[in-house]
Amino acid sequence: MMTNKNGKNTSINSQNNNEKNSSNGGTMNISSPTVTPPSQTERSAKLQSYKFKEKSSKPQAQIAKKCEYFNPKRKRRCGLQVRADLKYCFAHMSILYNDTNTTKDSNEAGSTNTSENQVTRIKNGKVYKRVKCTVDPSHTVWEDKLTKHVKHCNAMKAKLELKDKIEHCDWFGLDYNIKDVVEAKAGNGCGGYTEKTNACELEYDESQFKSFISQLMNKVRGKI
Repeated sequence: MMTNKNGKNTSINSQNNNEKNSSNGGTMNISSPTVTPPSQTERSAKLQSYKFKEKSSKPQAQIAKKCEYFNPKRKRRCGLQVRADLKYCFAHMSILYNDTNTTKDSNEAGSTNTSENQVTRIKNGKVYKRVKCTVDPSHTVWEDKLTKHVKHCNAMKAKLELKDKIEHCDWFGLDYNIKDVVEAKAGNGCGGYTEKTNACELEYDESQFKSFISQLMNKVRGKI
């Protein structure tokens, strides 16, 4: 029993309240519905049914064929999707078969039916083949898409960036830290060959290194 500050009884009789509500035409249900949680056995059985449910396998015809080239550096396969009649993607096909031109005859010695140059596709009744990119011949494109490809080719973007540096960057000099190194091929009498080597990879003594830095600084000062 509880009393308020005025000394009046404030205890609530649940039976009287229920009778009062009934007389007013309403009912009060104090009890809540009982929810029985699933047993541990039921939960385990449901979990097992999901865990060991067999996945529906796709038909063999719907499984995408992947490029079979194995990248030794990354120690994994290429993984690019290829056509059903091809073994390698176009990028690795040219590497493996060492294609050197875009008009190789199928009857030519050393040619192969799986060569990239022999791959064609038909669009609107016309046969198209793969051709070398005119900007970077290390890769190929469909001949009907060559014009569009050249505008977005990474090699073209690199050339434009290099041209912009040469024209607008005072500190930039093309191949300035590259030195031509001539070495003789030993034992075969074929003469020498020239290759470009980064200056950082060459063995400089102290005086040569200081001379190189001095030339570099003079070049920068002359452009500022």
